[in-house]
Amino acid sequence: MTTSTTTSVPGTGGDRSRPAVGDPRTRHEDDGLLRGATAFTGDLEVPGMRYVSLVRSRTAHGRIRAVDTAAARALPGVVAVLTATDLNLPKLAASPATLPMDPRLHRPLLVGDRVRFVGETIAVVVATSASTARAGAARVEVDVEELEAVASAEDALAPGSPRLFEDFDGNVCLETLLETGDPDIAGPVEVAVRVEQPRMGVMPMEPAAVLVVLDADGGLDVIASTQMPHRSRLMISALLGIPLDRLRVRCPAVGGGFGGKTPFDADYLLVIAVARHLGVPLRWTQTRHENLLTMQGRGYAFDVRLVAEEDGKVLGLRVEALGDAGAYPGVGVSPIHTARGLLTGTYDIPNLRARIRCVMTNTAPTGALRGAGRPEGIHVIERAMDELAARLGMDPAEVRRRNFVVPGQFPYTNAGGETYDSGDYHRALETALSAADYTALRREQAAQDPAGRSILGIGISSYVEVSASPKIGLAAEGARVILGSSGDIELRVGTSAHGQGHWTMYSQIASAVLGIAPERFTLAPADTDLTSFGQGTGGSRSAQIGGSAVHLASVHLLQQAHALIAEQVTCGTDEIRLVDGEFIAGGSRYDWSQVAALAEHTGLAGEHHFDQGAGTAPYGCHIAIVEIDTGTGKVRIRRFLAVDDCGTVINPLIVNGQVHGGIGTGIAEALFEQITFDPGGLPTTASLAEYLMPSAADLPSIAVMHTVTPTPLNPLGAKGVGESGATGSLAAVHNAVIDALRAVGAGQVSIPATPERVWRALHAREAGRDRSGTGV
Repeated sequence: MTTSTTTSVPGTGGDRSRPAVGDPRTRHEDDGLLRGATAFTGDLEVPGMRYVSLVRSRTAHGRIRAVDTAAARALPGVVAVLTATDLNLPKLAASPATLPMDPRLHRPLLVGDRVRFVGETIAVVVATSASTARAGAARVEVDVEELEAVASAEDALAPGSPRLFEDFDGNVCLETLLETGDPDIAGPVEVAVRVEQPRMGVMPMEPAAVLVVLDADGGLDVIASTQMPHRSRLMISALLGIPLDRLRVRCPAVGGGFGGKTPFDADYLLVIAVARHLGVPLRWTQTRHENLLTMQGRGYAFDVRLVAEEDGKVLGLRVEALGDAGAYPGVGVSPIHTARGLLTGTYDIPNLRARIRCVMTNTAPTGALRGAGRPEGIHVIERAMDELAARLGMDPAEVRRRNFVVPGQFPYTNAGGETYDSGDYHRALETALSAADYTALRREQAAQDPAGRSILGIGISSYVEVSASPKIGLAAEGARVILGSSGDIELRVGTSAHGQGHWTMYSQIASAVLGIAPERFTLAPADTDLTSFGQGTGGSRSAQIGGSAVHLASVHLLQQAHALIAEQVTCGTDEIRLVDGEFIAGGSRYDWSQVAALAEHTGLAGEHHFDQGAGTAPYGCHIAIVEIDTGTGKVRIRRFLAVDDCGTVINPLIVNGQVHGGIGTGIAEALFEQITFDPGGLPTTASLAEYLMPSAADLPSIAVMHTVTPTPLNPLGAKGVGESGATGSLAAVHNAVIDALRAVGAGQVSIPATPERVWRALHAREAGRDRSGTGV
């Protein structure tokens, strides 16, 4: 069941019989995607193009003694084989500006002396075909003196552990401490819980891909699968010394990003540098194996102590967090700090201590993955709330009710320093509980046979997240709305679409202002030559920031149209009405094509740069109902209910699709996916034969509902929704599994709650019964 409320959009030019904002319209984008007519980077070819394959380290840690490229160079069709000695390349400082890293830890684009993880790039092979490039790469011989490796964050902290950088003291690359209120506050109840979040593959449908084309004057046209073309352009310019006016970055269709393409893959920079060096157009498309080796997220562990009163009121939270940044600390150190800001979740907890340490290991550098800190932080507090409920013998829903931030407290700044703009967490919880028939579920669980073949678990996750955060520069965006001669409209926005339905959504927003059918709008591709400014897509920002820019640019265009007509018919602009796409001024009528004719010589375009100044806080409540087969340990999700509040719902179909996709990510993390390494740092999940992903058959039917609490921060009242499904679902599923095990006296399991782990927890229960007769 889906419920939504349409919020009126201010500033519109007139009444429409059916407002475009709030309509469940099918996506304009899907026709080309479904027919295979849409072009991706890997589909593009240009005259004289050559193909790239990268030679990657097979050793987790070692000194390079020699790289023999003779056999590769001798292969017919190989154009060039390049190593670090052939190119003068910069190092990549991939860490966010708010968390700068020691320059000694910056990542080389092409390593020449010491490899620090399996998958690090050692050489570049350029050939006349992709298959020849791969064959050439296979002929490159790399002689490495192996060094002792450290493959886990805990081992990296151990005294005497191998150091990744000899001139850097230890493996801790970043340590921060946040204290708010009285972090040492005591109370009669104290709960301790460890929450681990293993690494996951980002796994976009389209891996990384880039095509570099040079013009006669030395300028570059970079076509890439990236979420942030403008930011990528700035990075390329700064690192490779290319003037911005000689550099264009654009995106064709992008087959998913999920944080892994924000803003740029390090190997893109390498391919661009090689293209400049050789003076030929180059294309590189990452293989799935390379994607699993190098595009990873998560990898955190939290030790939590929660202090509470005996009535369930939480007094304080103390958290020790450890993050695995991989061999070169970069984007991956940021999500754990985002998680820190959400450790108190939807609850009014005034006292917090959070210490974060990020360490380097001989594994791939981590980056962002859908949610990027939001699922991690909510997972921590929601697990702790369930443990508190169990300690007190209280229903998990009741513990949450007693601690919520209430509507009268908004805007609310939590102990982690994040400000929530608006919300009603009670309403989301009660809506979810009612839809799930929660009381009946608890009765069913109480009546079940603990020795039966199937056991029931119910997991609740009340979540809040922060979208379009200004802390990482995501609160501002520009848009241009251009009137064509036929009365059609072209939209140019600084965001970059990679599956979210931007064309459809932006068309609906502009349609609500201009009275033109959404089908008459086109969306320009993401292209730095077409839009002068853009922060790209990430952090659930597109609808609220890009959409608000489109809305205000449309209002600007409408005002210009009013002024033209008023001058034509000699009337005041307040005398003009816009009804169903037609301007009425006294006895005169003008449609948009006639307005375009009036502006023939000057053209007509609305433009606006919107800066929200702050992030919004989407929220909701997810409930997972699971059944566990006690004979095999397999977890089956019987039902999943999601109540999400993203403010104004612009297109319910798109919003629900975003929620469904995010929930799929959360379920996968809770039950299936994990990147693993052996003790020597060798990946053991480097292909889809070992890396377990759910199929559609493993995912449940999902009931999606919405409450609507508009934000006061933008003219649409919209908040983000891209991360919401992942943020709420992970804890809901994990809590449900542990709830089922707890109900029959079994111990806990970490995620992913695989059948083996769950079976072992149940088996330990049985062994305990055999020993004591009372269970464990």
